[in-house]
Amino acid sequence: MNRARIIGAIAVAVLLAGCGSGSAHNTDAATTTLLRRDMTALASAAASRNYASAATALAALNADAATARDAGKLTDDQLAQIRAAATTVQADLTAASRAAATTAAAPTVTPTPKPTPTKSKHKDAHSGGNGQGGGPGGG
Repeated sequence: MNRARIIGAIAVAVLLAGCGSGSAHNTDAATTTLLRRDMTALASAAASRNYASAATALAALNADAATARDAGKLTDDQLAQIRAAATTVQADLTAASRAAATTAAAPTVTPTPKPTPTKSKHKDAHSGGNGQGGGPGGG
């Protein structure tokens, strides 16, 4: 996952929401702080590869942005910008989560080393080692 992309997309959306242009800009400090807090939680979770927490933080950001829009604290355009950034982040989180799951599920193949030939410690029965058999001193 590209952490910079996630942070960048959300930061741009939140900053646009907090610093929008035009006379329809009604975002107050509390709304901006709330959205930035959501963005920070999302960025932190994404950076630590905690995809479940990142998804929760992304859902909170979406919900808080929608609530702010309903309260007249965000314009439709600001909400659309946040949602567009959230869609990008969701795609990144999904891809990263799948990649992590694939990496975790992939078996680790470790080559088995070939055994090193060793000299036998046992004497051949025909070498006369124990006095039995067909060798000298046997039988």
